[in-house]
This record gives sequence, C-alpha cells and structure tokens, in this order.
Amino acid sequence: MKKVFVGIVAVVGILLGSAYFLFSDSEALSSAQIAVSGMSCPACADRIQTMLEKLEGVSAAKVSVTEGRAHVKYDPTLITVAAMESEISKLGFGTANFKANSCAPEEKHCETDKPSGVGTDCCAPPAKRSDT
Repeated sequence: MKKVFVGIVAVVGILLGSAYFLFSDSEALSSAQIAVSGMSCPACADRIQTMLEKLEGVSAAKVSVTEGRAHVKYDPTLITVAAMESEISKLGFGTANFKANSCAPEEKHCETDKPSGVGTDCCAPPAKRSDT
C-alpha cells in the first residue's frame, strides 16, 4: 500500500512539473497578426505559412488568403514581427513595412499538374522563355 501511495505521489509530481513547464513557456509567447498583401490563392498562403513555421522562435503560424493575414505565435526573445515581415517580403508579398515585389495578379498563373488543382502554385509569374 505504501508503494502505491509513493507511486501516485510521484506520478502527480511529474504531471504538475510537466504542466508548469508547458504553461510557463506559453506565457513567454506573443501573438501577432501580420497583414499580407499579394496573395492570390491558397498556395500563396501555404508557402508563407511553411516559411514562418520554419523560423526559429515561431511556434505556430496560420495564414489565410481570404483574410489576407498571418496569425503567428512566437517567442519575442528569438524573433521580431519586423523580421517575420522581412522574410514574408523575400517571398514577394507585402506587409505593413514592406511592399510586395511580386508581379501583378493578372500576370500570375497557376501551375497545375493534377486535374484536381492540388499542387497548384499561383504565386509564380509565368516562366520566361530563354529563346526570346
């Protein structure tokens, strides 16, 4: 009986310690909504979201083409909103502090390799021919 009690106390201690560790880290995280211009399709949002999720200090990102925003949870001791905006601009999209340097929407095209449209990339300008 004594061993069972000690086991239960140990398990509860581990759970409380884990909960403290998880919640103390989440308190250090900040949230940001970054307005993004120049997205023309879900593939654009996916590209930005994938890039943001790979940045050191970003714990979660959700980018919506319909909202024109990126919702980001990040550690402000590791990355700033300005740094995330800079990385977004490198992909050719605009933010509050950076102009979009991608082509105009009418110049964009979608590359589809599947009939369902899955795997499309509407973010790239049409490929330039080398023979022109």
